[in-house]
Amino acid sequence: MKLTHRTVATLANADVVIDHHDDELPGFLVRCQPIPSRTRTYYARFRCPDGAGQHYRRLGTTDTLSATQARDDARLTLAAVVTGPCPSCEKRRRAAEAKAAQEEQAAEESQRQASTLGAIVRGPFADPSRRGRPRNPDAQLQRLEANVGHWFELPVGDITAARVQAWAHDRVAGRAVHGITGRARKAITEASVHRDVQDVKAVLTFAVTRHLLAAPHALEGFRPFDRDGEAEERIRYLVDDEEVRLRRALTDRTARLQAERENGNCWRAARHLPLLPERVRDYLPIMVLLALNTGLRRREVFTLRWDAVDFGHRRVIVRARYAKNKRSREVPLNDEAMAVLTSWRTGADADVDLVFVSDKTGGEFGHIRRAWSALMDGAGIDDFRFHDLRHDFASKLVSAGVPLFDVGELLGHRDVATTRRYAHLAPERKAAAVAMLNARRLVAVR
Repeated sequence: MKLTHRTVATLANADVVIDHHDDELPGFLVRCQPIPSRTRTYYARFRCPDGAGQHYRRLGTTDTLSATQARDDARLTLAAVVTGPCPSCEKRRRAAEAKAAQEEQAAEESQRQASTLGAIVRGPFADPSRRGRPRNPDAQLQRLEANVGHWFELPVGDITAARVQAWAHDRVAGRAVHGITGRARKAITEASVHRDVQDVKAVLTFAVTRHLLAAPHALEGFRPFDRDGEAEERIRYLVDDEEVRLRRALTDRTARLQAERENGNCWRAARHLPLLPERVRDYLPIMVLLALNTGLRRREVFTLRWDAVDFGHRRVIVRARYAKNKRSREVPLNDEAMAVLTSWRTGADADVDLVFVSDKTGGEFGHIRRAWSALMDGAGIDDFRFHDLRHDFASKLVSAGVPLFDVGELLGHRDVATTRRYAHLAPERKAAAVAMLNARRLVAVR
């Protein structure tokens, strides 16, 4: 029987559901519901192409859809099954995906709310296999415990810029910080607080990568102190007399170590013990003179490799992985820097790529605090750090008239504002620039 408006109207309802199939279009049918409903509904019946069973798609009731319209809709549905995915399977798939997405979103939101700062710091953030760990992860974890341990019970989303701002200024002012054992903490410098803020930023950035916190986090681009305060940053460099005393102390140190080596070998020879190399290789003068003449950071000196020293072109290449701002740069070598590196290369182990090898670890130096402290005492120099050799390098360049842009390139500064701190060392350059107006005005008067 062909399903038409007339034939469908003559169909009788029974006490059970009855399907009447169309003879011309296989899969097209009308379903008569039992009394008292008497509803008649058009369906398209098809089998899923992947063999997932038989399906029915409701087209509409006889009250809202004519037999011709229902036939056309059935024909489109059946054609779609042949040419594309199964409509029923596709509908169920989309519903399942939507449900899974909602459940995943709910789980992530629940995890975000439940994730506290302490749980992250002591858990995945402290994982030794975590990528991006600093050189001294234990020290970073200790700082976090000591400085922001009172926030460890807070959800990580509650670490806001306002909270960190107030905490940072309290620490600089030396006021008691709520939650840290209830005792007052001594005032510290802005630079130290900035380092501690960077530790908190690192935790929040890690939380974002683990989907424990929505991006961007609250400290994205946050600075606890304005840039005007940075203009007064400590810049310590050597005056002429101090540099003379420093160089003399380096020479005296090497001579003392050489004398100790000779006495030690005499003692060993008397006891028929193996002798140590006759010549002492003192790393400290090479490090200091290299930093004085190149402005390399301490870590850049400690991690320097021989393949980054280009003797032919008289330059040192700072690899991006060892640079503070993760950008490589080239630093030319002057005569003194070339001389100290050439002499140091002469006795170096050809199988070791590191320029400076620690006798204790056989790898990179971690620090030289004791040697540096003894050197400063021997030279009679107060309040001078190894990093200040970099300030000395920059200060002497600026005083010699080297443009700030070039100084920034040599130092590896990403922001010219960082280099601008040395501008006050060359006031004559500003005076010379203003004096140029005099010549122009004299010409105009004539």
